[in-house]
This record gives sequence, structure tokens and C-alpha cells, in this order.
Amino acid sequence: MEVDIWQLPIPDWGLTCSECGYPLDGLPAHRCPECGVAVDMRERVRPWTRVRPPRFTGRELPIPEWGLACSECGRPLAGAPSWQCPGCHRVADVGSLRPPGEWFVLDAELCRGIPMSSVQALLAGEHVPHLPIGEKSLGEIYGGTTLAVTALRVASEFYFDVLALLQQTRRDIAIARMNTPDNDWRCPDCGEDSPAHFEVCWNCGAERI
Repeated sequence: MEVDIWQLPIPDWGLTCSECGYPLDGLPAHRCPECGVAVDMRERVRPWTRVRPPRFTGRELPIPEWGLACSECGRPLAGAPSWQCPGCHRVADVGSLRPPGEWFVLDAELCRGIPMSSVQALLAGEHVPHLPIGEKSLGEIYGGTTLAVTALRVASEFYFDVLALLQQTRRDIAIARMNTPDNDWRCPDCGEDSPAHFEVCWNCGAERI
């Protein structure tokens, strides 16, 4: 989703001046009226800044393609015109699936084979507020600077946006795979090549994407 971070007046994003802490919301120019310093919006707008509202609240009908299934019979809920499962007619409270609290952890289990680096870039491009959760690599422990991102902390109000983005990415990958000749594929986790008919890496067991 395209967002102009340079728009004026400065939107209500909760930004403050980097020098004096003066609130920037509503200013007609990119300059702090308190201390006079120029405001670099690229520096002030961070990956966790909420610059747009979420597209989905979890109450949309028909139920969008979020990859959700009925907890009773397992039937996919996408396209259902009401909160009843089309298979077993059990009422599905989809909105209640949104994680409690301000942030939720988006990990490899929820990403299901999509590399975390790709997910991070996807969320950044769509302005979904997020924070990386990493663990130190050996290189960092012994003096390097590499930080391996193992999960992301994402604003809970964007939970259904994230589900939609992941589903769309999986569809795009499937289409690309259909249009690609059957060749060996390289594991995104360990870098080993596996035969085309393998759905998991022979070396580390990571899912093919």
C-alpha cells in the first residue's frame, strides 16, 4: 500500500522532533517550530510507525482469503457469505482469532515456508507496523554485525492484513512454480539443492517455497 511519508501537514503518526522532542503532528512544514531543525521523515518514520489503518478487521463478509479453516470440520472459510461454516454450519467467530495485546509474534510456523527476510520486506512494503526479533549469530558473538531475524513482532490490529499478505504470497509462489520447468530447487534455510519432486529439503527438512 502506497503511503506518502512526506505529505503535509504531517499526519497524526505520533512523531516527535529528533532534537527537542516537539510533537510533529499537524505541522505545515518539515521543520520543527521549537528548535528549527529540519525533519527527515525517512529517519522519523520507522518500521513500527502506524502510518495507515489496517485493511481488515476480521469482520468482513464474505470471509476473505485468509487461509482460515473451520475448527470443527476443517473446511476452508474463504468466500463464506456468513459466519457459519459452509460445511458443518458451525458458527465461526473469526474476529476473535485476532491475538490479544498490542503486538503478536509472527514466526516461522505462521509463515509456513516463506523466508522471514521475505516476510519482513513484504510488511515493510505494505507499511504494516513491525519489529524484528533476532538472535545473535556466531559472527556477531565474535565481533561481527550480522543479526539473524527469527521472528517479527507485529501490531495485532494488522493480524488479518498479515494473513491476507501471506496467502497472496503463497499464491504468487504457486503460480511461479507452475510456470517454471521441473528443476532442482535450493533450500532458503540451508542452501542445499533438493530434487524437484521433494517438498521438503533433504538436508534440514525446511519446507519448499
